[in-house]
Amino acid sequence: MAGRVPRLLPLWKRAIPKYPLYLEGRPQNRVFLCQFWMKLIPDRTFELPNDRVHFEIHPQMSILDVKQYLEKIYNVDVLKVRTYRKSGYVFKEDSIEMEQQQKGRIPPVKVACVQLGGEHRFTFPDLFSKKSMGEQDNNMKDLNEKLDLAKNWERPSLPPWFS
Repeated sequence: MAGRVPRLLPLWKRAIPKYPLYLEGRPQNRVFLCQFWMKLIPDRTFELPNDRVHFEIHPQMSILDVKQYLEKIYNVDVLKVRTYRKSGYVFKEDSIEMEQQQKGRIPPVKVACVQLGGEHRFTFPDLFSKKSMGEQDNNMKDLNEKLDLAKNWERPSLPPWFS
């Protein structure tokens, strides 16, 4: 019973099963969906050049796995990959005011530093700039007007207050 995985363990904490060995005479083993995951993260210590990207990756991924993942799934040229483990830490309850669920231990993660090749460049978008928020407000107003017009398209003879 010690080798059983609990049902409620999240996918990102589960171990990846070993790929079955190919034996002569059997059909070729195929994997249609990748069982690893990668999360794009910003590097907050210093500003990176446009051809460098950091990923938080599955703990069992190797350098070769990261390179093949990006090249085969996303068609991105990769020059160099380096990985390291970022150690976890424990929040002291008195030092930071947080909700009770957020307090506690932050687990260690594995990080991959990828240097992109060719013409591939990446910059994080500025999601919360004042300029983009104003544009989003205008877009939302336009969208609400269109939705109000399209609300009763199947009943054009009825006034809108009947819907």
